[in-house]
Amino acid sequence: MKYLPLIFCLSLPCYAFAQTCNPAITADTPTTRFVLNNDLGTAFDSKTGLTWTRCALGQTWAKTTKTCTGKPAVYTWKNALNVAENTVFAAHNNWRLPNVKELSSIIERKCDSPAINSAVFPNTRYDGVGFWSSSQSFLYDYYSWHVLFYQGTASWRQQPYDKSYVRLVYGRN
Repeated sequence: MKYLPLIFCLSLPCYAFAQTCNPAITADTPTTRFVLNNDLGTAFDSKTGLTWTRCALGQTWAKTTKTCTGKPAVYTWKNALNVAENTVFAAHNNWRLPNVKELSSIIERKCDSPAINSAVFPNTRYDGVGFWSSSQSFLYDYYSWHVLFYQGTASWRQQPYDKSYVRLVYGRN
């Protein structure tokens, strides 16, 4: 019976299930750690000094409901790097793809499905596609790291073939 959620996740989109959080575990990314701009859809992380887009690329920030709407776009790694470099959002043109350490810094380990603070990053997809980082594999130059927010793990994906979502950041590098 303990494998039933996994069977459902493989047969249905994982994002159909509600986020579950363990209240006995201290939050890694409490909402108080972030300065939220509800007009522009950005979140400044006071711990890391990074500013994040609250929505994935392809989604739209709805300031009246404070949520991300629509379906995020998927990109190959090189396309993700290019679109990040050319994005102008919230009056900034210095957005970039986060490295794997930066992207992992927004994982909320007390939660899964998704393993992210949903108040800060609403409607984050966690369906196995993952989010690209700018970090390449140190073993194989055609693999790059991405973060899966289903349970908050990082793994490699093939750059020229695989597609992932993109969440942009600016600030420290």
